[in-house]
Amino acid sequence: MKANNVKIKDTKKVKESKVLDDLAWTMGGNYSIIEKVYKRIKKATPVGRSFNINLKEHTKDQISTIVNFCRQLERIAFLANFHYNKSSKVAHIKTQKSKKTINFLTGDWLEQYVKMEVIKGINRKVNQLKRPITFSYLMNPEVTLSKGYDFEMDMILSIEGKIVWLEVKTGNYQEYVHKYSDIAASLGIEESTFMVLSEIDEPTCESLDEIFDINIVNLDTLIFKFNEFLSFLDEAKVEA
Repeated sequence: MKANNVKIKDTKKVKESKVLDDLAWTMGGNYSIIEKVYKRIKKATPVGRSFNINLKEHTKDQISTIVNFCRQLERIAFLANFHYNKSSKVAHIKTQKSKKTINFLTGDWLEQYVKMEVIKGINRKVNQLKRPITFSYLMNPEVTLSKGYDFEMDMILSIEGKIVWLEVKTGNYQEYVHKYSDIAASLGIEESTFMVLSEIDEPTCESLDEIFDINIVNLDTLIFKFNEFLSFLDEAKVEA
């Protein structure tokens, strides 16, 4: 980062939690199934509101996934109460108004999921290349850019000396995509910058990719795009 005139001011100590990792993995891996329920919970949580939601339109397996997700939230007190009526297929959900719950549901879960997917992708590459890959990462570092602008990044990695920057958004992205694209260009890391958006479809990703130089992905295209990016490690192996 020093080569790009970027100074790391501070790094937040992230408390590791297998329980939250498991919950984030459930959410990211099943997002298309839990999306409707998740959005209702996220909207109701800041005011601690209760609501009912009918799951009749879902299959048996989908309902099982949704119920498992809600019970995971309830077990760690991220929901105040959850009850599913099998006969009516209606779920009653009472949200938990707390800062920790709000932070997790509005973005922390996606950061954790993306971190796990990226590390998993690097480990797959290690197995493919049959050699170690040197990498390290920081979550939520506070940095100062070359013009004195202070900024917090969601995740930065160094993979064999190449800087990778990831930003995630669970909601509106329009006001951020220009900003992140400009910052990436000023740092010369457009090809290794990823903006992960949970709320857009693949055609929208492709349209944004045509306009901006950074990688704009959703939860379905993240791994494909990241694996494609990691192909620079194949070239490094050949040169070695």
